[in-house]
Amino acid sequence: MNRPVNVVRGTVAAAFAALLTGLLTAPPAQAAPGPRTLYAAPDGRGSTCT
Repeated sequence: MNRPVNVVRGTVAAAFAALLTGLLTAPPAQAAPGPRTLYAAPDGRGSTCT
């Protein structure tokens, strides 16, 4: 009767180890880029607008 319990414990331990390894080796998060400022000509003409 102890064998199924040991199998469950082993499976849980392996899953926890895999999760922990994934968390420790994950790349760090990067910050989002800052806000963009867009410029437009009042009359809708011109090539210098971005």
